[in-house]
Amino acid sequence: MYHEDPSSFFAPSWCTSLDYSSMWISGCRPSSFIQLLYALGSKLSSNKLTMVNNLHLDTIKKEDKITTKLASLQEDMADQPISLIAKNLSEVGKPSEEVDRALDEHESAMANMIQEVDKLRVNTLKEFINILTPKQAVDFLASSKKC
Repeated sequence: MYHEDPSSFFAPSWCTSLDYSSMWISGCRPSSFIQLLYALGSKLSSNKLTMVNNLHLDTIKKEDKITTKLASLQEDMADQPISLIAKNLSEVGKPSEEVDRALDEHESAMANMIQEVDKLRVNTLKEFINILTPKQAVDFLASSKKC
């Protein structure tokens, strides 16, 4: 679905201003799962706490890498803005293959980024849930739905 209109997932119309303030590339940061666990004060063994901490550090590194990619995507768009391409067209109002191609490339890059972020969210949550005991995982998931 996001392949059809990826820009709407970066700024969904159904979100409130508060939602936007905590949003990161079409949703929450995967590291927020771990921050929520810390905030809930769950009791973890030192071994599990070390595993959660390592996952947290790894997830933050991956988030930073994706954030850098997003910045590059934004810079690429600013370097060759569609308005400049359109301005240099010989006939205003006529369809332009160059403008369409630039928009399609940008949308494809945005869709790929959403896919990469969603994969990171799912993988982080899976690894995180595997660290917890079944009861802790259920408690965490129930608590996360309340937030």
